[in-house]
Amino acid sequence: MGKILLAKYNLEYVAFLHLQMNTMMNGPVHLFFAVDAFSGYAFKLGAEPELNAESVLKNIYLMCEIPEFREHNTIGFTLVLDEFEELKDRIEAVIRPDNGWVLFNKTYNNFITNPLLISMDQYLSSL
Repeated sequence: MGKILLAKYNLEYVAFLHLQMNTMMNGPVHLFFAVDAFSGYAFKLGAEPELNAESVLKNIYLMCEIPEFREHNTIGFTLVLDEFEELKDRIEAVIRPDNGWVLFNKTYNNFITNPLLISMDQYLSSL
């Protein structure tokens, strides 16, 4: 069994999360979040009507442009994804100017994003 990578500082590891929600009128909507492994802070990125390469890349770009992200990204980061491996080169081209690296690891992505998902589920269950 492998060991879990534990972040030692803000934005060392950032998980990219994609969720699909169904709407009553417009069909599915694709929501994008990023979660900092060190602090657990979640960045709401965007919502897209379609899931495709352009929507994924756009939301990764938007993550890098968030003022709080730019402020705390002082020495680079590793973006942890559980899907979209076919976009690896294009993702790296987006995040490389911000000293970003890509790691495809579903287990670690789930480890980082699970607290956010639990919180969202608890909130939605309480409605």
